[in-house]
Amino acid sequence: MKRGGLSLFAVVCAVLLAGCGGGAHFTNFHRPPTPINLTASVNDRAVSVSPANFGAGPVTLYASNIAGQTETLTIVRLSTEKAVGTTGPINPGTPATVSMDLAPGQYTIVASGTTASAELYVGKSRPSADNTLLQP
Repeated sequence: MKRGGLSLFAVVCAVLLAGCGGGAHFTNFHRPPTPINLTASVNDRAVSVSPANFGAGPVTLYASNIAGQTETLTIVRLSTEKAVGTTGPINPGTPATVSMDLAPGQYTIVASGTTASAELYVGKSRPSADNTLLQP
């Protein structure tokens, strides 16, 4: 009887050891930087944005239209002259939001109804959000 109990113990241990690890390798990837908020407003003569200088990574642009007509804000990377984000039409007196991931470089925010624009300078990447509390 002791011998059967010992072999059962050996089988249980073998199963437990086989389930531990099993040779799988998992890579831990860094979190992206914590998103930052940009605020922009457009009126009949100008577009303003704050902050205008920040590090590369995810951003959320909160835009408000205080102009007399519907406006669309488009974020354009100057080196490629391609749009990287747009708010869509914003009616007068209403807000809009657009999220994007910006790489280092210079950008401009252009309003559709005016010739006004605002400049953005995006520097090197911000640090990752590893070890940052209260992050999703």
